[in-house]
Amino acid sequence: MMCLVCTGVSLFFRSSFPFICWLSNLLRLHLANELVLGRVEKRI
Repeated sequence: MMCLVCTGVSLFFRSSFPFICWLSNLLRLHLANELVLGRVEKRI
């Protein structure tokens, strides 16, 4: 029974890993954009 649970969990993580990577990349881009926009607004 435990083996089945472990397999299910590992499969779930393997299938959702690309999504997690994509999400973190999106957040990083958003933060970078916010920083750049903040700097531009301060200059104006």
